[in-house]
Amino acid sequence: MKKISNILISVAMLTSVLSANSGDQYIGVQNLGISYKLDFSDTTAIQGVIGKSFAQEGLVVEGTGIYKLPIERYVEGLGFLSAVVMRSDNNDHTISFGATAGLGVEVDIRAVDKDLPPVFLSARGGLSVGLLNTFDYGIGIHYKF
Repeated sequence: MKKISNILISVAMLTSVLSANSGDQYIGVQNLGISYKLDFSDTTAIQGVIGKSFAQEGLVVEGTGIYKLPIERYVEGLGFLSAVVMRSDNNDHTISFGATAGLGVEVDIRAVDKDLPPVFLSARGGLSVGLLNTFDYGIGIHYKF
């Protein structure tokens, strides 16, 4: 538990330094974890997730680089590359490393009504290597502040 606390503190310190000179920030839920996303520009962002994954059993810490491609005013296509560290739930608590590359889509709910809050829904999928060598997928919801 102490290692997880140290990771969370390190991530918080890094994001505070990065966000001082960057764009929009988001907080939310991705898959079964807590997510923080930071835009560097209209087309690039980073995201960190700590929690569970639909495809893996155990604690997952994930860092993702995102390339955004506007499709319509409230819809963006996503290309992403993630680095993943997972601690398994089995008795030996094995540490595994992996990477996922894939595509996704993100929709701003203000497409329905411009008076709604800045909430974004996302879905993505990609090929994962290192952990399970399989197709990985995820869904998320984020609030922009």
